[in-house]
Amino acid sequence: MSETRRFANAPGSVALARQFAVGSLVGVERDIVEAVTLMVSELATNSVRHTDTDFTVAIDRGTDRIRVEVTDRGSGRPTPRSPALHEPSGRGLRIVDSFADEWGIVEAPSGRGKTVWFTITISSPRQQSEGMSRRSASGHGGGAPIDATGIEISVDHFDDDRKSMRLDPRACFELVGVGHRYRVDG
Repeated sequence: MSETRRFANAPGSVALARQFAVGSLVGVERDIVEAVTLMVSELATNSVRHTDTDFTVAIDRGTDRIRVEVTDRGSGRPTPRSPALHEPSGRGLRIVDSFADEWGIVEAPSGRGKTVWFTITISSPRQQSEGMSRRSASGHGGGAPIDATGIEISVDHFDDDRKSMRLDPRACFELVGVGHRYRVDG
């Protein structure tokens, strides 16, 4: 089953893209939905922050895998960064790399725009009943917490001038290092 939706280049579109992902994945195990939603959020945020074009999210749900594509018509090629702990952003593609089975970037044939895609495996019913998703069984990916020790969390409302976003307290990732300050941006 495939679904595609276009979103305006506006701060509120990131939340709408997450909602679209959740709605497209009804019946999929929770940890997979949370991982997909997090990655969609990161890629949608990149489209809003780094382009001035609308973007689309396409979700292709197969029997054993999910493929997601986020496409915009902005210039530039996304590149994974390794920001210092004090830098408030630049971790989005690293998060995608951590949670996805595979991911990549396809340049538009016209040279204007690109698609960032990822795939994630859906656990078999047997693995689900045994509580052994790929992530928890392998010790990496969606089952592993993201250590953000020393990083401050921004809880500001999204502001067009500052390009920051409210951290949703129901976020689908886990931060470790209680007693420290955190910041997670897309």
